[in-house]
Amino acid sequence: MAMSNKQVVAIFVVGTGLLLAVFWMGLSVVKQSNGASASPAVGAAPGDAAGPGPDQGSAAVEPPQTTSGNSLYVVQAGIFGTAEQANQFTTELKRKFRAAYTQSPEPGGQDKLYRVNIGPYDKRDADQVASELSGLGYKGIMILPASKK
Repeated sequence: MAMSNKQVVAIFVVGTGLLLAVFWMGLSVVKQSNGASASPAVGAAPGDAAGPGPDQGSAAVEPPQTTSGNSLYVVQAGIFGTAEQANQFTTELKRKFRAAYTQSPEPGGQDKLYRVNIGPYDKRDADQVASELSGLGYKGIMILPASKK
């Protein structure tokens, strides 16, 4: 059975649309994973070039007590080029999130960046913290598996 030109064009259009949709989904994943490592002050609030955002002023959020079977995650709130910048941002975040800490680069490693993390949390609580930070205007927030160190 031969297909008409209209059927061939319709299949081509549908196939192209699906291909573009997959491409854009993949592009957004790449942007999210590269966005946090590209800037030395990812955790900066909008309009704040120095790093830490506004004073949140509410009660600190404690990390949950989880069972050993649950996967744990950290919320990466910022990446900085110096320990001083990272520690300043960590101090700012500790007003609201007691579980905030600065992760120093591995000695002798190629990565020389200081990461500001909050956690560890279970997935639901990590999502909630990330959402709260995004709602406060912070950019480049990522949820990562907690290291097993």
